Amino acid sequence: MMRRLHFVGAVSAILLATAHMRAEVVSNSTQQPASASQPAAEPFQSPDVYAPSASGLTPPRLLKEVKPNYTGDAIRARIQGVVRLECIVELDGTVGATRVVKSLDSAFGLDNEALRTVKQWRFAPGVKDGTPVRTLVQVELSFTLRSNRPPTLDWPDLFATKPGEREVSRDNWVDDATSTSGLTIKFAYPPGWILTKGDHPQRLLLLVKTGDPEACWVSRPKPSTFQITSPLFEAEFQRLEARIRQTVTADAGTEVHDAGQIQIQGRLWIWTELSRRTVDLSVLTPEAAVEMRDAFDGLRGWEFGTTEGGQGITVSCYVLKRRGAAEAELQEQLRRSGADFAAILNRISIRGQ
Repeated sequence: MMRRLHFVGAVSAILLATAHMRAEVVSNSTQQPASASQPAAEPFQSPDVYAPSASGLTPPRLLKEVKPNYTGDAIRARIQGVVRLECIVELDGTVGATRVVKSLDSAFGLDNEALRTVKQWRFAPGVKDGTPVRTLVQVELSFTLRSNRPPTLDWPDLFATKPGEREVSRDNWVDDATSTSGLTIKFAYPPGWILTKGDHPQRLLLLVKTGDPEACWVSRPKPSTFQITSPLFEAEFQRLEARIRQTVTADAGTEVHDAGQIQIQGRLWIWTELSRRTVDLSVLTPEAAVEMRDAFDGLRGWEFGTTEGGQGITVSCYVLKRRGAAEAELQEQLRRSGADFAAILNRISIRGQ
C-alpha cells in the first residue's frame, strides 16, 4: 500500500509540473532550384549530402510529421497555397539546414511557419551501401483555409465511447464543491480516485486515479479578457486555434494534436489535445525520479477552458506515457482515460456566488 501511495504522489507531482509550462516529401530528382540566379549555398553543396536519386541510395522515410499553423495575419489576408522547402535529413533522422525554394508568403509568416514546423519532423535517415548518410529532400507544406461553416461541437476523439466499449459507472461517486474568487465549483469523482484541495497556488483541486498514471485538476480562476459564451463558427474557431497552437508550441517539446469546442451541461468549453516528449521530474525526490523515469517517457493530455464572471477556468486531464508502450497499447490507455475524464467533466458545474 505504501508503494501505491508513493506512486500516486509521484504522478500528481509530475502532472502538476507539466501544468506550468497535407504535408508531403517530394523527391528532388524531378525538381529544380528556385532560381538560377540564386545558387545553392553551403551546406546544400556539401559533398557528403546525397540527392534522393543517387545510385544505391535508400531515401529517407518520414516517421513523424507536425502540421504547420496559420498565423492570424495570414488568415485575415486569406492566403492559401503551398510552401516548398529543401532540407537536409541528418544521420540521426533530424532535419538540419532548411531553406525555402518556393515561397507562399514572406509577409505574414507562413514561410517562416513552414521552416519552423519541418524542423520538428523526424525521418529514418537515407541509407547508402548499408550506412546512414545525409540526404537532401524537398518537402511541401499546404496551407488551406476552411469555409465559415456552422460550429462543430464534439468531444476529443478519444473521449467518445464507441458501441461495445465500457462506460464509466456512476455508482458511489463522491460529490464535493469548492469556492474561490466569487465562484462555486461543484464536481464529483468516482471510487478509486484521490482528491487533494488547495495544495498549490495555481490549482484548486487535484484528482489522481489510484494505480493508474492519470490525473485531472482544476486551475484557480484568472481574469479573462474575453468570454466563452456561444459556439464559434468555423472561421472564428480557426483563428482561435491558430493562436492556441502558437502559444502552446512556444514551450519546447510540446505539440498540439487537435482542438475543438464542446457544450457540457449547457456550458461551452474550448479544448486542446497536446503531448509532451518529456516530463519534469525536478519536483520529485531522487528515488522517486529514478522510478518514474524508468516507467514513463512523456505524456498526453487535454485542457478544457471556459469562462464565468469575467474569469477563466481550466480543467486539465493528463496521462503519463509508459516507456516502451506500443502505439496500440497507448491508444487503449488513452481511450480508457478519456472515458474517465469525460465522466468527470460531465459532473462539473460553475456558478457565481
